[in-house]
Amino acid sequence: MVTGTLGGGSIRRNQDVVVESRNISARVRSIQNHGRDVEIAYPGMRTAVNLPDLSIGKNGIQRGDLITVHSLGSPHATIDVLLERSSRLKRNSSAARPIKNGSSVQVHFGTRRIAAKITLFDQPALGAGQSAIARLRLDSPIVAFVDDRFVVRDSSEQNTIAGGTVLDPDAHGANFRSAAQIQFLKVRATGPHDVDVCIRSQLQRDGWVGSKTMLAKSNFGTDEISQALSRLSHDGDIVVADDIAAGASYWHDLINRAATLIDRAHEKNPERRGVHLSELRTDLETESDKLFNAIISELTRNDFVRFENQIARASHQPSLPLELSSAAENIRAALSARRFDPPDRKEFLQDRKLQQALGFLIDKGEIVEITNEIVVLREAAEQMQNTIAEYLSENGSATASQLRQKIGTTRRVMIPFLEYLDRTGVTRRIGDERVLANKSAAAKLTDAARAQRT
Repeated sequence: MVTGTLGGGSIRRNQDVVVESRNISARVRSIQNHGRDVEIAYPGMRTAVNLPDLSIGKNGIQRGDLITVHSLGSPHATIDVLLERSSRLKRNSSAARPIKNGSSVQVHFGTRRIAAKITLFDQPALGAGQSAIARLRLDSPIVAFVDDRFVVRDSSEQNTIAGGTVLDPDAHGANFRSAAQIQFLKVRATGPHDVDVCIRSQLQRDGWVGSKTMLAKSNFGTDEISQALSRLSHDGDIVVADDIAAGASYWHDLINRAATLIDRAHEKNPERRGVHLSELRTDLETESDKLFNAIISELTRNDFVRFENQIARASHQPSLPLELSSAAENIRAALSARRFDPPDRKEFLQDRKLQQALGFLIDKGEIVEITNEIVVLREAAEQMQNTIAEYLSENGSATASQLRQKIGTTRRVMIPFLEYLDRTGVTRRIGDERVLANKSAAAKLTDAARAQRT
């Protein structure tokens, strides 16, 4: 049975938890508060948790250990803090000596004691009555929360020399003196207990955060964070879109950049139906799937359309530039001359103009892309499909060889075309033969084939 005070979040019966300093997992069998069984414990409650999977001692749980959940992430050995020293320290006492940059100290978090080194942000020492932003490099990692309080004692542990408040429990080792981190810490130091201040400071530094993971390492409740996000969004300070929250200026700049990139792509390649999402993502330098999906969702709500893996402005109409007209005619002529045995697509990729014109004709629907190697005219594809549908409707099934002979094409074209019909739900392969996928398709395609003959 493990006892203590729940500092943040909640713990439920049968929930999986972890002893953070040793990364030992366990499941909560039962919870008590002042001798009464409860289903859930909330912040501030004196809590007794039954963890039958854990032993007590060196290889199990010890006094001072923190019980937490996996979703909070890994513990950190580097945290950024606000250090404060009392002005009531006796001037000539050893406790009042200035804390120098690089000092070794003992830090007390709850019942834990951890050796650490102090790095002061912008001053060589911290005297009595002063406060300063600092970085603690701990000898062992901990899971700390924003606004957690701690006590600093000298290395000999004879004197209490300062107190402090956690500002960034997941500080990055290399960014302490970066402009973004400095501004973040200065803003957060004005109110680490204020949820609005904490949200603003994080979005000002990071640009965006997943709304469900916002301030995960804090003592703020889920409802409190959700209400703050709604309030700040209503005031125009931030934007909440899909599963993310972003600073208003950051978000609007990002959406404007995306819109500009799409418009420029339309101007540069008017023959293209749209911009591939992978190209847009690369140009935006957006690594996060969650952020990129939110961007696309926002664009499609405002004058843009998405189709398959492309996006375009809704008003964009693909048009073939004059310099590509002759290339398009050459492609049409080449495919028309060999309707059922078209030349290899590679022949159209050796010249950039041919390549652009082919992409336009495919997007327009004038040419059907069977595979990466085979393209045919739309009319030829429909004629082949109707011929196959009629033959299968009359005979029930057929081999690829029979259908190839019926159409008068080659195996190079026939096999990929049949696989194309399988993918589009027209035919279905059974062993070495093809049948129509369903009777309604058979009737529809047979009628179309007969209508074409008449």
